[in-house]
Amino acid sequence: MTRQTPHQMAEDIARLMHDRLGARGHDLRATLTRLDRHLPRKLRREAEVVARAAEQAANPRLAPRIDMARVQAAHQACLHHLRPLGRAARVKRWALNLAAALMLVVLASAAVAIWALHRAGKL
Repeated sequence: MTRQTPHQMAEDIARLMHDRLGARGHDLRATLTRLDRHLPRKLRREAEVVARAAEQAANPRLAPRIDMARVQAAHQACLHHLRPLGRAARVKRWALNLAAALMLVVLASAAVAIWALHRAGKL
């Protein structure tokens, strides 16, 4: 596994929050501000750990003080919560696949019916 910087971890979490929850913001801190009550309290704390680490990593004097084990654990907790597709997305994907299969069957049946009618001279 490649080692990520705190900034990359913050970008990952912000992107997932945008994809899953529709949050907007230029960084993780702004995204957390907009998602004030949409996240569980524990997950919000974990995301704030990553956001704080990303801000500290920008300062060369504070960067060595970052507890990377804690930041990685917080990052994993956020990913665990945000990454899985929910039941609604699975049902939507299943319904689209079913609709596509049914449309293919209808189209093939119509083509065979038109060919049979044309062959019989009724069309």
